[in-house]
Amino acid sequence: LSLGRMDAFVQRTPATGATKSVAPPTPDLEDSVPVYSAPETKEDQARAAWAAIAKPVTEETFVAWYCATHNKKPAKRAAGLVAGSAQPPSAKRQALLPGARQPVGAAAAAAAPKALSTGKRNALFKSLTSSIKAAIKGKKAKWHAGDSETVSGSTICDPDEFAQLFPGVTMTKKGVTTSFFLANDELAATLGTPKITVPTWSTSSRAFAKAYKTGSESVSLVSAHGKYSTGTSTVTLKCNVRVGGQSDSYDFFGDLDLFGFP
Repeated sequence: LSLGRMDAFVQRTPATGATKSVAPPTPDLEDSVPVYSAPETKEDQARAAWAAIAKPVTEETFVAWYCATHNKKPAKRAAGLVAGSAQPPSAKRQALLPGARQPVGAAAAAAAPKALSTGKRNALFKSLTSSIKAAIKGKKAKWHAGDSETVSGSTICDPDEFAQLFPGVTMTKKGVTTSFFLANDELAATLGTPKITVPTWSTSSRAFAKAYKTGSESVSLVSAHGKYSTGTSTVTLKCNVRVGGQSDSYDFFGDLDLFGFP
């Protein structure tokens, strides 16, 4: 209390002039405790924040005020959500403990191979047929009607594709190699009837007889022995091929032998 207000609580005795102290009245608690009301608008909050900052404002005072008033921890992001996305990230596959069984659904999904599409199947057979055609043309320069030879063709495919490439064919697996046999009907059902023709030449048993071109004949695939190696991812067909037609060469000296001429 100020000195002027203290005089109001000092009573003087008229007779003696002595003074005595009188206790000041007890103030009302409701009047002594200030009532605080939080700013209601953003503007009021901004003005209150500005008033709380020490003046003049410097970088140090602003950082100190900011750290004192913004000490709340940021809200934790929902578990499994990526920033800016409402979808959880793709979960990593958990490794199974040794001896643990894989879930039935996951095991079935992992064991089921991807179905071989018709386009992929046709592309593999086309590559295999092209390889066989090239082998036939490079086998020898002069083919004769009725010739039979063995040529090989190959192509690259993964194990899942190979397992679906020859449905219904018996396979024999030994190590990294799988062997099989394709009869004429199975070969036709697999590769179809590819159009393969070669120029044919005449045949003669005499060394000095000059061969001449007789035309061209189609080549048919008779049967095939196949092998697939998981080490090289290569399927190989060793095909027995036969040139159509019959030999039309006339061996004059061979016919003379029939009449007893040396």
